Amino acid sequence: MNNINNGAVLVAEDDLNLGLFWEEWLMRAGYTVTRTTNKADALTAFEPGRFALVVLDMQMPAARGRGVNNKAGLLAAREMRRLDPDVPVLFLTAGNDEEIEADALELPGQGKTGFTRKPCGMKAFQLRAREMARNNQFPFGPRAVINTSTHTATITGAKESKRLSPQVLDLAVVFARNKDVSLSRAELVRQWGWDEASLDECIRKLRDAVNDADRTTIKTIHGTGYIYQS
Repeated sequence: MNNINNGAVLVAEDDLNLGLFWEEWLMRAGYTVTRTTNKADALTAFEPGRFALVVLDMQMPAARGRGVNNKAGLLAAREMRRLDPDVPVLFLTAGNDEEIEADALELPGQGKTGFTRKPCGMKAFQLRAREMARNNQFPFGPRAVINTSTHTATITGAKESKRLSPQVLDLAVVFARNKDVSLSRAELVRQWGWDEASLDECIRKLRDAVNDADRTTIKTIHGTGYIYQS
């Protein structure tokens, strides 16, 4: 059960395997994903204000059945920014796109513009997407709000936020995505994707960050695992 939604992400990637890769890791981070394979379909799917982030392959077909256009991603981004000046755009680039990247930095609007070179590791991509996305926060427990762009947890009424490491942030996302679901230790580690040896310490740090000293939000089920409730 997915009880976290950081917003919608539009992905345009003409390589099917890579497109599925981006989609999987964005969904693990709590996003809903619309995936397309060319510029025309990406523009058709785009709606102003709908997407927290747009991920565009710089080199992809302009339309179905067409060959690869080296500037298709850039052209799509220009039109999207015209419609939604604040939408963040993350370009997926090869090693020979320097001149086009320079043009991309001149995109209109106030939205963030970033680049990720292919191939890219799953955690690095997920981290970059979180940093880029807008409206990137969700409630955690009765007192905290977690912001995945700034890697912080804020307690209601507190003057300062607490910084979360990538491991602790990922753990929060897994728990929020499985609200009211009992997770065995093995299943929690599988979804989390980090080393099990650091799990106990990361749970301790997350409880501290979200003011869960009484362990009523992240509950330990002895002999089984954990459950997140709020």
